[in-house]
Amino acid sequence: MVAEANNTSEQQTWYTDSGANAHITANAADLTTLQPYDGMDTVQVGNGSGLMIQNTGSSLLNTSHNSFRLNNVLYCPQAASNLLSINQFCLDSNCYFILTGTTFFVKENKTRRLLLQGLVENGLYPINGNKSCTNKFRCFTSKLGIKATRDQWYKCLGHPSNSTLNYLSSFLQIKDSPSKPSVCSSCQLGKAKKLPFSDSPRQSARPLALIHIDVWISHVPSAGGYRYYVLFIDDFIRFTWMYPIRFKSDVFSIFQQYKVFVENLFSCTIQQLQSDNGGEY
Repeated sequence: MVAEANNTSEQQTWYTDSGANAHITANAADLTTLQPYDGMDTVQVGNGSGLMIQNTGSSLLNTSHNSFRLNNVLYCPQAASNLLSINQFCLDSNCYFILTGTTFFVKENKTRRLLLQGLVENGLYPINGNKSCTNKFRCFTSKLGIKATRDQWYKCLGHPSNSTLNYLSSFLQIKDSPSKPSVCSSCQLGKAKKLPFSDSPRQSARPLALIHIDVWISHVPSAGGYRYYVLFIDDFIRFTWMYPIRFKSDVFSIFQQYKVFVENLFSCTIQQLQSDNGGEY
């Protein structure tokens, strides 16, 4: 949505509260993100009554020197004023409060740098923040309260990777979150470089009826100086023999050793060899 705003500055006041475990606001405009609250909990106040929680979200507290992000903000329309949870504020901003009878200070934990200070007003510790509108036109975004499944978000976002979708899960309303992501057939077909091979009807009836052979190269030589290795796979029993070699020209001598070994082992001869027609054959 696009809304027109004047070049004015609106002041928002938050009253620090050491007894609150979450920030509370009565003005939905203070929230930068807004999402519905599905729970049944209420906010207990001093007179014993409970305030209904309508939405949750986050907000920005802009002061003259620093800007603070307020997380876990509860929107309660019946609240009399904005309450700032000191505990939540210290956890989010990595800071601590110093409260005196007339003033208060907010300092950074590691450096003890002064982040914020103010004066006591009527026994309270208020923090006045500015919510400025400097542009004539300003865009506002909000979340819909309708929860969609992971597969629906996956399709709407253009089939992103699992890592991207997991990162966006913290911002999206996902109805279910399965532990094991499903395989997308469209992505498999779209990212495939070659058409799938057709199933071969040929089946071996005994060992050594068909031997698959291939030579692979290693970019890192072994401790013995071997840069290649040749594989022999029996089509019937799927057993694999691997021989390290230093040069591709050694394939024929290795095959002679392999042939004598397996033919003595199975008491039969090799009938067929299948390779990729490389020059070493």
